Amino acid sequence: MQNFFRIFILAAAGILLFHNMPSNAQEEQNNTVWKGVLADGTVISKKELSEIREGHKRWLYSLGRKGKRADFKGARLSGADLSGFNLRQAILKEADLTGANLTRTTLRRADMIKADLSMADLSQANLSEADMRVVKLNEAKLWKTNLSKANLYVADLSDADLKESNLSGAKLIEADLSRADLKGSDLRGAKLFEAVLNEADLRGAMLKGAKLIEADMSNADLRGTVLSNVDMSKADLSEADLSKADLSDAKLSEASLNKTNLRDTKINNTTLISDKWRLAWDIINNGMEGKDLRNSDLSETNLRNINLNGVDLNGVDLSGADLNEVNLSNADLSDAILSYSYLSKADMSGANLSDVDLQGADLSKANLNGANLREANLSEADLSKSELIGSDLNGANLSGAILKRSYLIRAVLIDANLSEADLSRADLNGADLRNANLNGAKMRKVSLIHANLRDTKIDNTTKISDKWRLVWEILNNGAKGKNLSNADLSDADLKNVDLSQINLSGVDLSGADLSEADLSESDLSKANLRKARLTNVNLKDAILSGVNLEESQYEAASSPHRDFLGGLKGLSTVWFEEDKQSGLLMLRTALKDAGLRSIEREATYAIEYLKTRNLPWHKKWAKRILFEWTSGYGLHYLRPLLILCALIIIFSLFYMYPMLTNGKGGIYRIWSHCSIRDDKEKDEPERLIFDILPNNQIEKDLKFFVTTAGYALYFSFLSTFHIGYLNLNFGSWITRIQPHDYWLSATGNVRIFAGLQSLLGTYLLAIWVLMHFFRPF
Repeated sequence: MQNFFRIFILAAAGILLFHNMPSNAQEEQNNTVWKGVLADGTVISKKELSEIREGHKRWLYSLGRKGKRADFKGARLSGADLSGFNLRQAILKEADLTGANLTRTTLRRADMIKADLSMADLSQANLSEADMRVVKLNEAKLWKTNLSKANLYVADLSDADLKESNLSGAKLIEADLSRADLKGSDLRGAKLFEAVLNEADLRGAMLKGAKLIEADMSNADLRGTVLSNVDMSKADLSEADLSKADLSDAKLSEASLNKTNLRDTKINNTTLISDKWRLAWDIINNGMEGKDLRNSDLSETNLRNINLNGVDLNGVDLSGADLNEVNLSNADLSDAILSYSYLSKADMSGANLSDVDLQGADLSKANLNGANLREANLSEADLSKSELIGSDLNGANLSGAILKRSYLIRAVLIDANLSEADLSRADLNGADLRNANLNGAKMRKVSLIHANLRDTKIDNTTKISDKWRLVWEILNNGAKGKNLSNADLSDADLKNVDLSQINLSGVDLSGADLSEADLSESDLSKANLRKARLTNVNLKDAILSGVNLEESQYEAASSPHRDFLGGLKGLSTVWFEEDKQSGLLMLRTALKDAGLRSIEREATYAIEYLKTRNLPWHKKWAKRILFEWTSGYGLHYLRPLLILCALIIIFSLFYMYPMLTNGKGGIYRIWSHCSIRDDKEKDEPERLIFDILPNNQIEKDLKFFVTTAGYALYFSFLSTFHIGYLNLNFGSWITRIQPHDYWLSATGNVRIFAGLQSLLGTYLLAIWVLMHFFRPF
């Protein structure tokens, strides 16, 4: 036990020794002794610094009769630890104290002109009445520091931490306080003439009676700050946040409040502020009721996220204004000035913006659906990801505008100037671009489905895909002399275009609009016309062999060449508007003459299907059930037989039930007494399946179920074909293949099912004969 105790003591001593051994960094730090240099070149240590402090203390207490006043003029004391020193009235003029520790140091009335205290820690220090003209305090820590009545003329306090500091009565004329943290600081009565306070945080600061004449407070955070009785004449408060600030009795004459946030700001009748900014404040906080804003000057105002729905803003100047997320839907902004304004995410749907100046405006992600922008100036405007669906941009100037990923679906851009505009990935589906100027425009991956490119100006500098350039050339220069075989013209607007006698074999015209187009004598073999629009198209003697017409609108004005119709695809899915089936009827006649029965059936189905759709509901459902579902109007002529076979199996399942349960209704085997006597013949009708079992033994084994299923299936078969006329009876013919002379008859509910099956079978057989051998439609 004693040995164990000794080992434990030695181990503990070793651990303590290891932890107490200084590291290389600690040794270097211990060996590095702070030294400063006075202006005369004298090197001083910490000890000598303390001696100077003691001498200064005696000088202070003796009123200059003993000791010596501390004189650090021009001294290099960077990194010095002067925390807690009493250096009242000391001379620190032009001293280098960068990074020095001056926490809780007394420097009252000290001479610190041009001293460098950047990054120094002066937290809770007393610098009241100190002369700190042109001092450097950038990035310094001045938390709870007393700077009351200090002279900080042209001082650099940029990025300084001045939280809860006392600057009351301080002279901060032309001082740089940019990005300084002044939260909760006391600036009452401070003189801040021409001071720089841009991006400074003044939340909760006390500024009553302060002079901020011509001060730069741009982008400053003044939320909730009390600014009553503060003189901010000619001050720059642009883009500052004054929300919930108290500006009662403040002087703001000639002050710049460009894009300043005045939401919930307190302004009274004695606040000296221009009519323009008072109007902006009134709109933001009290709404639009009873206000006439026509021809008003609201330039550079911050009206972000306010409701101006339906307001008459005719001729109003909103240039440079912050209107992000504002609601301007259905507003009248005709002749208004909105140049270089900020309208990101604004709702301007249905607004009247005719002749509006929006040059250089930020309209990214704005909603301009259905807006009137006729003759508007949108040059160099940012419209990226904006919605302009159905908007009227007739004659608008969009030169150099950014329209990346914007939605211009069905927009009217007739005579619009889009030169040098960026339309990358924009959606121009259905847009009207007639006579629009697209010279030099960027149109990479733009969607131009059914866009009208007639008379559109496109030059070699226009960055557009080969597909849409080809469409443009066909529309404006014609297709004569061009080999368009296998070309991609999908989704193009080719209305009224002349494509007669052109080789269009293998061309992709899926989704294209060919209304009124001339395709006479053209070769369209194996072309893709899926979902194409073919209203009043001229197809006289056109070659349509192998053409895909799936889901296309077929309303041709003439019939194609009947000798080249083989391999037509998707004809059963084509459609036409009400009472415009003449084109499809002509095509069906041509198919009939060509002997293409299967394709003819597809045409018949398409015609009857669409005719049925327009019938009254009771006729529509009757025709669908009787003809469409059973045979597809002859398209699926074998379907009635398949349904018939399925019904035989289904009804046989119903017929098995009474055979297994021995209920009231059932199926009986009745022997013909006029026949030659059979050994199995009985005088009384026999119920299936119990009466025919040997010795009435019911053993529900596999043989029992097979026998039951066989009789049920046979009875179902007989019921289906129990039709005939006089001696023409299919059921009678079937019974002749039986080895014994009997017939099957049903009673109760089974008889009802058998009668229903007979009717269905008769109808389905009749439909099959009619559709297979005749043309009922």
